[in-house]
Amino acid sequence: MAGFAIIVSVVLLSMFSALVSASEPPSQCQSGSYYGDCNADFGINGVTPSYVVAETSVTSTLVWSSNNHAMSIQYNPDAYDFYEHCLFGLNNCNYVQAGYVVNGQGCYSFVVQTYFDGVNGPFILYNYTSSWYCETFNAASSGVHVYIQENVGSNQFISSVQFTVQYFVGRTMVYSNTLTVNLLSSDSDYWYKSNQVIVGTSGEYANFAAGAGAFAYNSNVALYVNTISQTFTSETSNMIYGCMVQEGTSLYAQTFGQTEC
Repeated sequence: MAGFAIIVSVVLLSMFSALVSASEPPSQCQSGSYYGDCNADFGINGVTPSYVVAETSVTSTLVWSSNNHAMSIQYNPDAYDFYEHCLFGLNNCNYVQAGYVVNGQGCYSFVVQTYFDGVNGPFILYNYTSSWYCETFNAASSGVHVYIQENVGSNQFISSVQFTVQYFVGRTMVYSNTLTVNLLSSDSDYWYKSNQVIVGTSGEYANFAAGAGAFAYNSNVALYVNTISQTFTSETSNMIYGCMVQEGTSLYAQTFGQTEC
């Protein structure tokens, strides 16, 4: 994200803060490059959804290295879709980003950030960071399922972001945690076509040595694969993503950590 930052300090301040670069351009992704911060969009072809869920299922434990020892699963809006609306005064010129962060100890946290991107460049408008959840399992291990659901209100703005983490041993769910972050209209905007990526935090590169799984995208309306997203995130990685399947349905999926699309 533009961006996630982990702060280690003896001072009793938030351990998670936003690092904003006012001049940061959107990531420039090349067509057909499904890796790092570049993944295809899931879009709605002009139909307003009630919700859009991005699910991550880890089937092989994620192992990575980064300077701050953290990684994130990010749900990011498409920059060009956002700018098209903002240029013609069709929105508040805000965009919402959501993420699931895992630190080097295997603990996890949830983040929702809203940015205003007007004449003077982006600045953070709203920042929510949950506490760290340190459980008996590694939050990036095989058997972890993460759901990030953006809900859309009657004004067509994102009204809340709901996070759910589940942990399975075999086919048995042994852990579940859900948290919902409500957004005021002034701190929100429309749902834009988006993508999901697995990258570093705080502008960092995450190098994955192992790990694989699948993404699934679900909504009350049909979802379609769009072009490779031009994202706002300042983080990237060597994670690779497979092609999407079941396009044009309300549920479709893709792999990660295996063969690039």
